[in-house]
Amino acid sequence: MQVYEALVDLYVSEAGTDASAEKALACIEAAKSRSMIEMIFQSGQSLPLGEAGQSDLVRKIRDLREELNWYYHRIELEQLRPEEKFHQRLHNLQEKAHSHEKELLKTLRELPAQERENATLEAPADFSLKKLQASLPGDATLIEYFSAGDRIIAVVITRKEIKILPLTVLSRVAHFLQLLRFQLSKFRMESNTSGGLRSRSCAPHRVTSNRSTLNLSRRFRPLLKGKHLIVVPHGPLHFLPFHALRNGQEYLCDAFTISYAPSATVFSLCQQKSASASTGALVWESPTSARPKS
Repeated sequence: MQVYEALVDLYVSEAGTDASAEKALACIEAAKSRSMIEMIFQSGQSLPLGEAGQSDLVRKIRDLREELNWYYHRIELEQLRPEEKFHQRLHNLQEKAHSHEKELLKTLRELPAQERENATLEAPADFSLKKLQASLPGDATLIEYFSAGDRIIAVVITRKEIKILPLTVLSRVAHFLQLLRFQLSKFRMESNTSGGLRSRSCAPHRVTSNRSTLNLSRRFRPLLKGKHLIVVPHGPLHFLPFHALRNGQEYLCDAFTISYAPSATVFSLCQQKSASASTGALVWESPTSARPKS
């Protein structure tokens, strides 16, 4: 990820042209795709593979994945052992895992292109800003966040333009997120908590929300077009309730409808899918241990 972050940093440092912004966005999307692939692969969640019509290479890839997942699990267990002699066992397991990783990469390179979809996950070869902009609804703006080192940047995309804005440092946002989690934890008190205490506990939440908004949304508020926002968070920003951020005297959810996506590429692909024919609504309630007083 450091290579992608360095490339994004270089493009952002260039003159604010659409060309440099598009290159930076392409690196951001490549970084997120690579990170997502590695998370899925290392968690052992491989695509289902049937036996029918599979080549020997596909079956070999499946077997190598299963063996690698076993080695990864054993390595995690060894790292938690308190014994002093675990270092040699850990070293042996890491060497075997590295050997299997090289064998897997070699086999993937030998796999014919028509069989790759059923054997592995691949990042898209090319990122197209024009396709992304064409997939955006006319009344929507997409905001993609990315952290390059300790700096958070935002890419604001509409159907006609793209802008990149450096916002703030990641450590500052992480600090306010910790405060926000602490403040929200106050609402987990027992049901007999007085209403006055609950009311007072909301005040620091508004302060934290205002400070976060100052850096994460207010600077590019004039760039937001339409009435719908697609937010693509990154890193710890996945834990931030963007609906609750304030812009002056209003919350973002008062001015916009908001949806989320893991990446701009995923959003664009989802937009190409046909809409569901269902017109019904699904309503659910979060379970709670609170019981009304008799």
